[in-house]
Amino acid sequence: MTETALEFEHVTKTYDTSGAEPFRALHDVSFQIPRGRTVAVVGRSGSGKSTLLHLAAAIDLPTSGRVVVGGRDISSLSDGDRSRLRRTDVGLVFQFFHLLPGLSVRDNVVLPGWIAGRPQSELDRRARELLDRVGLGHYGARPVQKLSGGEMQRVAICRSLLARPKVLLADEPTGNLDDENARRVMSLLLELIREEGSTLLFVTHSEEMAALADEIWSIHSGTLQVSAPEPTATLTASPTAMN
Repeated sequence: MTETALEFEHVTKTYDTSGAEPFRALHDVSFQIPRGRTVAVVGRSGSGKSTLLHLAAAIDLPTSGRVVVGGRDISSLSDGDRSRLRRTDVGLVFQFFHLLPGLSVRDNVVLPGWIAGRPQSELDRRARELLDRVGLGHYGARPVQKLSGGEMQRVAICRSLLARPKVLLADEPTGNLDDENARRVMSLLLELIREEGSTLLFVTHSEEMAALADEIWSIHSGTLQVSAPEPTATLTASPTAMN
């Protein structure tokens, strides 16, 4: 039986507002994503994409319904347990990288492992492995602020995969890159996901990037619609060719 990496079961999320009625960000959302599957979510700003990712990452809790990450209902977990879940089972990739400029490339990659208290030798091995796979193996000691945008996003991807997460969540992972680097970074991300056996859920405004996923879902006013995907497109690029 295929392992379910991420499940939403009749999830609704509302927020209190200064008005008479609370704001409903998500409404009765249900889905299951098997491990190893890649799903793109498209929708306008304010449609509920960020709320969906925050719930999937156990950053926020549903108002009603269940969110299950790696077999664990996040509503049953303490704040500390949800933080540990994010360090072990969930990886996050952001549009604006969120790297620490005072650290080297290698130290940015291993930072979540430091926080989790993992052995330094283990972290160094994993960082070298990941950086080699994205064409940055010789950049480990380089200050991260000296990298290009495409290189920074590759470092961010390595950091997100450090703990071999079951679920990788990406918020506009190519939105801050030019078209050529966007294609190369997305191709690399999908290749790594396949190699690691992780599940990828990403939100994007780009139809080209969404077409690379196994499935394309759309969200409008908090309601999720699952669409039958077109045949998956492919992008190929050598990591070392990126700027």
